[in-house]
Amino acid sequence: MPRPDLGHGARCGFWATVPVHPQPGPAVSIVLELDLPDGRKNFPLGEIEVEAPPAPAEATVGAGAESDRVAIAMATHEPDPELFRVQVESIVAQTHSDWVCFIGDDDSSPESFAMIEATVGQDPRFVVERGGERLGFYRNFERVLQMVPPEFELIAMSDQDDRWREDKLERLLGAIGDSVLVHSDARITDGDGRRVGPDLWSGRRVGDEDLTALLFANTVAGAASLFRRSLLTTVLPFPEGPGLLFHDHWIALAAQATGSLAYVDEPLYDYVQHTRAVTGNPDPEGPRHKFTPAGALDALDGWRSAYFRAYVQLKVQAMTLLARSPEKITPDHRRVLERALAADRSAREPWLAARLLRSLPGGERTLGAESLSLRGLLWKRAVSLGRIVPPRLWPKRIGTGLEPIQLDLTSTRKARRWRALRRGISE
Repeated sequence: MPRPDLGHGARCGFWATVPVHPQPGPAVSIVLELDLPDGRKNFPLGEIEVEAPPAPAEATVGAGAESDRVAIAMATHEPDPELFRVQVESIVAQTHSDWVCFIGDDDSSPESFAMIEATVGQDPRFVVERGGERLGFYRNFERVLQMVPPEFELIAMSDQDDRWREDKLERLLGAIGDSVLVHSDARITDGDGRRVGPDLWSGRRVGDEDLTALLFANTVAGAASLFRRSLLTTVLPFPEGPGLLFHDHWIALAAQATGSLAYVDEPLYDYVQHTRAVTGNPDPEGPRHKFTPAGALDALDGWRSAYFRAYVQLKVQAMTLLARSPEKITPDHRRVLERALAADRSAREPWLAARLLRSLPGGERTLGAESLSLRGLLWKRAVSLGRIVPPRLWPKRIGTGLEPIQLDLTSTRKARRWRALRRGISE
């Protein structure tokens, strides 16, 4: 690939996504081996430290495993006091009362953490821990799941600012059946409980067995989910990738790839929208580029971002699933994951284009998210053909870095409009 940062004639850029399997020792050495005109040479690139798996949390909140005992994993960071109080009260009011809520706080201020402790009070069913460093919501949910003791066979996830319907746990327990994970719809409300938009998954096809669609676009909300503890052996630790990292998407992918999902087509909680929400206030239209040579280059940079932020993120997740739980993945699901990986080294653009055309009549499962990976793969193919362009004609301003991750720059216009409608934002 071209490296304009090294000079117009530099064609030495490359990257790779490599699975590293468990190995003994304190570290794994990464070495680049090159076949050069004067022979084979090795270039050490660095080491990856090997950590022992975290020890299971001690069983300190009750004796004996029970099939309907639920661990609620809640991640917090500077929660709004009123919204947090409402969420805690809605958990306490559950008709299924055999639960323990594990709250992992992501380094909130001393005042906020004191508020969290005061809100849960002396109720022994709440276990609160404060992390020593700020991790962000993705890694904080990972940390909370590691808090769950081994006697809990079922785990539900909770945000810090929603409102559960009193029969939420009961309904999910009744619907999980033989599935690995069950989830529900959600009612979109403001902080006062007023509906501000359609239900979360209205107009979207969810609850089916399409792993390919789930790879491209998530339709499983973490706060709506209940899953089996056995899933933790696949999902922990959470993988790292160059795109936007969402715990619920990763957990849903692992559940679908290694088993099946169940769905309750009914809102079982209020998904509260407010200005401090992680997804922010989306712009329904998104960025536009002028029809000029400079605008074309800006658009090309956006396609590069789509490759790394969308496709490579998908690729990392698929590789992780195949490496961690090969014995649990069905042949059909294995083919799906391997086909997605093959798109990076073979001409799979027609396959992605066909998926987009198939979804036009009303298949709103992915909201056209396949187009992001398609654009990214076309960018890679186009830029790799840049070797035929004379060096003096290669654009100087095409950089090699990526802009900061933004949700609205790594999703389709249809997805931005869909999110805006559910936040009560007019187009």
